[in-house]
Amino acid sequence: AFLELPKNDERLSQSLSTMVACVGENVRIVRSIVATIGDTLALPLETTLYGVEETTTTTTTTWCHLALVKQAQDIEHLWNSIVEEATSLNLGTTIPLLESIEDIRRVSATTAAGLPLCQITLRPLIMLE
Repeated sequence: AFLELPKNDERLSQSLSTMVACVGENVRIVRSIVATIGDTLALPLETTLYGVEETTTTTTTTWCHLALVKQAQDIEHLWNSIVEEATSLNLGTTIPLLESIEDIRRVSATTAAGLPLCQITLRPLIMLE
């Protein structure tokens, strides 16, 4: 592990848990923004942050070379490192479970039109069941 916590330091553990949760919420917002860009570009729903399968190289090239997408890829790598470290420090219960960009796009594609949207994430404020 990169960092080793002193034994039974509850305050430090709580502080780190809060920071991990906050970073997770920032990653959630980045994913929502990137998902909205994917929707705006009318990319297929199966397009991932790293492009689609090698069969559609035009889409892959268009999507993956956007500066914002490259930055989102960097954020994903950093988030994965944070999750690994938090897990090694036994902070696992505080690590937020985040939807993937593909899941976010799938939900927005199947949501009824006309629902009010969050102004930050552009996701429906009311989820249909």
